[in-house]
Amino acid sequence: MPFEIGPCSASEPIPAGMRCQEASVFSRDSYIPCNGPAVAIVHHDKDRRSYYMCAGCASHNIHNRGGKLVRVKHDWKGIARDLSESSYVVD
Repeated sequence: MPFEIGPCSASEPIPAGMRCQEASVFSRDSYIPCNGPAVAIVHHDKDRRSYYMCAGCASHNIHNRGGKLVRVKHDWKGIARDLSESSYVVD
């Protein structure tokens, strides 16, 4: 599946093989995606977009950047408990 920068559909399940869209810690002058396996969809009110994220990036975004967990893969629903999120969809 080709990598896409930008919003995803929080109303649809996370596609198999989808990768994390969060910027890697190695991104400085240009965008480099984390590219880990996506297990969650995190929404940001600031730009009103939702993004596919791996568990680590989702946790960081929710704890430090005001992101909101809106969808998580069934085998990763423990991440929602860890993040104290209560309103999300499990695929």
